[in-house]
Amino acid sequence: MVGIYGIGGIGKTTLACAVCNFVADQFEGLSFLSDVRENSEKHGLVHLQETLLSDILEEKDIKLGNEKRGTPIIKSRLRKKKILLILDDVDKMDQLEHLAGGLHSVDWFGSGSRIIITTRDIHLLDFYGIERTYEVDGLNQEEALELFSWNASRRKQITPSYQEISKRVIQYSNGLPLSLEIIGSDLFGKTVLECKSALDHYETNPHDDILKILKVSYDGLKEYEKKIFLDMACFFKGYELSDVKNILHSGRGLAPDYAIQVLIDKCLIKIVQCRVRMHNLIENMGKQIVRQESPTNSGEHSRLWFSKDILRVLKNNKGSDKTEIIMLHLPKEKEVHWDGTALEKMKNLKILVVKNARFSRGPSALPESLRVLKWCRYPESSLPADFDAKKLVILDLSMSSITFKNPMIMMKFKYLMEMKLSGCELLKEVSDMSGAPNLKKLHLDNCKNLVEVHDSVGFLDKLECLNLNHCTSLRVLPRGMYLTSLKTMSLRRCTSLMSFPEILGKMENIRYLDLIGSAISVLPFSIGNLVGLTRLNLNKCTGLVELPISVFMLPKLENLEANYCDRLAQVRNGEGQDHETVSSSVRDANFNYCYLTEKFLATLLPCLCNVTSLSLNSSNITVLPSSISACLSLTELYLNECKELREIRSLPPNIKYLSAINCKSLTSESKEILLNQKLHETGGTHFKFPGSAIPSWLNYSRRGPSLRFWFRNKFPAITLCVVGVFGSLLKCKMDPILTAMIQAPVITVFAATKYSIQTNHTILSDLLIEFGSNKFERFLIENKWYSAEISFEDIYGITDIEWMGVHVQEHKTNMADIQFTEPKLTMVDSKFWIHFITDVGKQLKCGDAYYCYLPPLRPNEGGEDYDWLQVYILILSVGLHCLLL
Repeated sequence: MVGIYGIGGIGKTTLACAVCNFVADQFEGLSFLSDVRENSEKHGLVHLQETLLSDILEEKDIKLGNEKRGTPIIKSRLRKKKILLILDDVDKMDQLEHLAGGLHSVDWFGSGSRIIITTRDIHLLDFYGIERTYEVDGLNQEEALELFSWNASRRKQITPSYQEISKRVIQYSNGLPLSLEIIGSDLFGKTVLECKSALDHYETNPHDDILKILKVSYDGLKEYEKKIFLDMACFFKGYELSDVKNILHSGRGLAPDYAIQVLIDKCLIKIVQCRVRMHNLIENMGKQIVRQESPTNSGEHSRLWFSKDILRVLKNNKGSDKTEIIMLHLPKEKEVHWDGTALEKMKNLKILVVKNARFSRGPSALPESLRVLKWCRYPESSLPADFDAKKLVILDLSMSSITFKNPMIMMKFKYLMEMKLSGCELLKEVSDMSGAPNLKKLHLDNCKNLVEVHDSVGFLDKLECLNLNHCTSLRVLPRGMYLTSLKTMSLRRCTSLMSFPEILGKMENIRYLDLIGSAISVLPFSIGNLVGLTRLNLNKCTGLVELPISVFMLPKLENLEANYCDRLAQVRNGEGQDHETVSSSVRDANFNYCYLTEKFLATLLPCLCNVTSLSLNSSNITVLPSSISACLSLTELYLNECKELREIRSLPPNIKYLSAINCKSLTSESKEILLNQKLHETGGTHFKFPGSAIPSWLNYSRRGPSLRFWFRNKFPAITLCVVGVFGSLLKCKMDPILTAMIQAPVITVFAATKYSIQTNHTILSDLLIEFGSNKFERFLIENKWYSAEISFEDIYGITDIEWMGVHVQEHKTNMADIQFTEPKLTMVDSKFWIHFITDVGKQLKCGDAYYCYLPPLRPNEGGEDYDWLQVYILILSVGLHCLLL
């Protein structure tokens, strides 16, 4: 463990980030828990425990219940993992106890794990028993001058006329980076006279407290910028920047982008990974400014964020027209008793957000100034009858008792842009929405009893997102739709919805339509008017019996998912339309686990004339028709687990990848087609299918799980043939994949499958696809012979390789440079081994880089010993797996 401590603004977190970036790739898992102090207060320690597990295990939606239950779970699940854990801004002992194991944390994490803790309290580190501690010192004069210069003049060195100014600033800041950055930015572009005036101002006020220095930057802001800064300081630290802009734009009525950029320029806020970051002292300064509006009466404050203040104001009816924003976020759900009248006095309230509070009743009135209303579990069935909602921009009443039985309230939403009623289980119908012409987002997901959506929703021409997921009682959608701005529409798991609306005109902006698990049986021909659609998901539409041919005529549709549609039986032609006139743009089509008749396939395949990847896994097809040869762009074909497939009559002319694992009914004639030398002669193919025949056109083959050949000058272009049983414990892709050169040197190639292969299968694969000879050719000595051993190793003992063989692609290889018997010429005392392995210790991502060591191919002058070369391995292929030996 390492402890980093120092005063606020000295750079503890920055240092921890730098260490993290430098050493992160040495660990199996990484979790950077920022702002532990604040997040534990706001969300509780259990939230941080869930984040820790989610980061390390890469699992979403981990729920622990409470921190006492979470502590042993962390210990149990991470005790064998080598992790790097950073706990930033820790201020209490219980945070360390529940996140890093307390004083007896030796067995919490795997060997080699490291924990870095940043805190302002050295006593906490001493009590915790951390011997390796580091105090972050202030900047020396040279460093301080450079930092100030960059911020004040955007140059490394300050101009001579500002030397006196810089000396005064450096002396005053005393090495504190935060002060140097803020004062430097504040003086940027100012004349010497203006700078002296500002420094005089600093010096004539009490400056022992950094908060008072920051106040000068605040005073230099314009009025609107001040409002945005105070909003940021009081409410939005840690929020996604996009969410902040949306709320402030809606609540303030003006786009905050310019003001936010000013705050960034003045170092009052920072944007890190798209989230708002703000130093604690700056945050405290903003909150203190608001408190000073009325030191003794929080009801007179412009902003209310502290839950005790908010509840006191609401319960005691202390509201006033000074309050503009209230955001009540209770750390855990709590019942709140009030008489409902406190909001009546808040005539200028613009933003009201309530989370995790169950109010005894709803408000008797809402101010007409309200622009953002986000009230989770709103306690009434409707908004107050006299509420004038003409200024309302965002309305979020998720998980509330709302029913909107009074349809007139919907007619008042003239400027409403976002409505979210997710999880409102009492909502049965959406009434006339024509009174909300500016609506962009409508979220009605998880409204379990919603039956009907009014026809007017189908004509909201500014609507961009329509979400009706998991509305299991939904039966009636608008009869027609013409939503010219719509981008996404989701009807996932609408299990009572049997029909889809007619599309009354061309919708050019829609990109995604999700109908997963709906009860829709037929899609209308007018779906062809969704001309902007790029992805259509029909998975698990078990009632769907046919597809209109207009689906395949959508000009931008690239991805079509129709898995588990077990009643899908035909492509339905329209008037003047048939499969011979289709010019489909679909590139990726998936019909896995479907009941695909030969007749259906015969009409489907011509509709996929431009498809590049076609997946028919686990379907009941018996014949792959000859019409598939018309799919000229098809390069990948998946037929795994098609156990009734007997006949492959033809293949697409440009097929490169074909997987037919466990297609046990294939005829010998069909297998001969797959073994055709012409398919594999040009290289680049990868085929997998049942069978035990060794092709006659191989240059060399032998029984057993390995073979050897000799080469020189460059690694030959080779098609590898493997015949055997490949077991059932593997859980990854079938493809052999190059990982890295490591000691000896070794080229490791990984092969695995998620299917249980219990009978003989044949794999034909181009090795140059799996790895490139350029990985090691720079080490080869011209005309020297090297041996290559290809082996298939299995640590589980569940594979049984009967034969291995190779075919040399003569058009890419000089046949004089490859032999299958050992050449008599002297060989370099290094061998290349290529291993197909069935267990992998580490997975690499595209762009990963590793260092390794291997002996050079030239012996040194001293004799037999070799100098070890450090080799930089850059992973260039996607999805690589590495066994680091």
